[in-house]
Amino acid sequence: MSNKGIKEYIVKKEKGIYELPYGSIYGMKLPCRLILSEKLLDEIDEEAIKQLARVAMLPGLASAPVGLPDMHWGYGVPIGSVIGFQRKDGIISSGMVGFDINCGISLFKTGLSKERVIEHKERLGKFLLKKIPTGVGSKSNIRLTEIELNRVMEEGARWCVKNNYVSESELKHIEDEGRLEGADTSKVSKEAKKRGIKQLGSLGSGNHFVELSYVKNIFDKKEAEKYGLKKDTICVMIHTGSRGLGHQIATDYVKLHLKAMERYKLSFPDKQLAGAPIGSPEAEDYLKAMKCAANFSFANKLVLASFVEKGLNEFFIAGEEKRLKGIYTISHNICKKEKIQGQEIFVHRKGATRAFPEEPAIIAGSMGSSSFLMKGTEKSLKYSLGSTCHGAGRALSRKEAKQSLNLAKVKQSLDAKGISVFSHSEKGILDEAPKAYKSIYKVIESTEDAGISKKIAEFSPLIVIKG
Repeated sequence: MSNKGIKEYIVKKEKGIYELPYGSIYGMKLPCRLILSEKLLDEIDEEAIKQLARVAMLPGLASAPVGLPDMHWGYGVPIGSVIGFQRKDGIISSGMVGFDINCGISLFKTGLSKERVIEHKERLGKFLLKKIPTGVGSKSNIRLTEIELNRVMEEGARWCVKNNYVSESELKHIEDEGRLEGADTSKVSKEAKKRGIKQLGSLGSGNHFVELSYVKNIFDKKEAEKYGLKKDTICVMIHTGSRGLGHQIATDYVKLHLKAMERYKLSFPDKQLAGAPIGSPEAEDYLKAMKCAANFSFANKLVLASFVEKGLNEFFIAGEEKRLKGIYTISHNICKKEKIQGQEIFVHRKGATRAFPEEPAIIAGSMGSSSFLMKGTEKSLKYSLGSTCHGAGRALSRKEAKQSLNLAKVKQSLDAKGISVFSHSEKGILDEAPKAYKSIYKVIESTEDAGISKKIAEFSPLIVIKG
């Protein structure tokens, strides 16, 4: 590459779709595809684009690596990226999935009225904060034996059905019905199990949240009716993952994959891209352990949902309108074997969601802006490996947010919008302040311009519980 900045090599292919051409950086085997607007291109850190370019140097890629509108710098690969490998010469990479395995979002509707929630907003928020274990290292009051933890990791959402946290009919509202087949608990370390055994039904910290929101706008009435959504419907959104269990599994297998690279004589431009050849013991063992974390995450969100439902029934008079009814649960940070346009591909989604044609996708904004229910399209299979973005994407690092933002002003800004935030950590609120994120509206517009997903409904927050 010459002295030109990497953005100067990017070319527009069509509306909402840009490309970093093959050869922009020496060693690239394929171009990189960027799905965004011109405005968002200006906002993306060049280091994130360089990360994606380094991915394009890897063997066995099934298609061009994809950067989505919420793309920002991450571990090894940008958060907001999708990378697919073919079986021949391809790899499975623990770093490309990341440390919060199957971090994802669950969306539920309730029968509560918007007026009633607004009327009791402050008391209700404080009440729910007491009911939901939040924060770094937070622990649930659920006590599992190791045998029962293994069952959670093997069964995922079905464990919640067996233990009366949710009805079986809810499983159809979860990606993969809340269980990835092939999980093997013998591939999970004792340290990972130790970290996870007390965390089922806990939110954690960082960008994780529980939110009560209302339907602000309906864009596709027919699709919204499928989910029973109308204007002002009160919904509950839960964003969390596999907690310490998933983090330790990732840590363990990043180390193993670094050793595997030596064993298989693989040389990559960044050690954080470490992986093992598809079909190798190191790749297969990781996938089995990753599925354990993914299943734990599915169960974790359902248990948290049961805590929220119980809290609503305690706060108000118990009744049918307090029930949480699933709209959909979607995964981020996952690796799956999928058939896309007739080709078997091992798809790594890092801060990305599946968006197969006509399937739902949930895209979260910041705690000061709307979130969206979308649906995937045929075009997503062609341009983004059946994927769309997962959120607004960070504009400021957590360190930058703490240094440049004022907590009192952040709270005042949220209050002015009618949004109440509740957290045991002031640091957590600053880290996740709205100004730390890109505009969700620009991000959503970019996905629609590119044609990879379409809006169904918009949700505006009223109460946000932060980790």
